[in-house]
Amino acid sequence: MLSTEEELDMLEMETKNPGILEAIKEVRVMSLRKTLRMIYEAKMKEIRDRDAREDYVWNEGRRAGEDRLGQLHEKLIEDRRLKDLERSVKDSKYRERLYKEYGIK
Repeated sequence: MLSTEEELDMLEMETKNPGILEAIKEVRVMSLRKTLRMIYEAKMKEIRDRDAREDYVWNEGRRAGEDRLGQLHEKLIEDRRLKDLERSVKDSKYRERLYKEYGIK
């Protein structure tokens, strides 16, 4: 079985049989299709992997943010700072000040 482009070139030069020449042409087309399919599949895998990484990072960031906010709310409730709790829900700059005050990273 022929496996390289050079072997196909050599066979093509040595034969005048139209059937064999047509077969060589078809092998080249099939080989190109296979190569293109492999390139396409590699690109799609790259996209899926990137999307999975982005989803993971986004979800981890969201979880960390929720944990951080939960810690702040717990501290404010423990300290009976309900006005500060209410304000922290609406005011992100104030919430950041409270994170620093309580040492929540």
